[in-house]
Amino acid sequence: MVRTQCTHCEGSLRIEIIEPFPNLKYKISERNHTSHYGGIFCCSHCGKRYIEKVENLLIEFKCKIKEVKKIQRWWKILTR
Repeated sequence: MVRTQCTHCEGSLRIEIIEPFPNLKYKISERNHTSHYGGIFCCSHCGKRYIEKVENLLIEFKCKIKEVKKIQRWWKILTR
């Protein structure tokens, strides 16, 4: 199935009409914005917001992973 909505805002993507009559035929335009984190966006604003959101999540998880490793080291020392 081809994605027809923006990953961030669920807005419509740009399309290119191939044949208007008798049955509408179109394809998703290659001019829609994309990001290195995946996704396809209706405008650059949505792409930017999505990237910021993903990068904030990565920072948050990186901090949590450090805490988990610290607890694992502590537990390993305790069990010796």
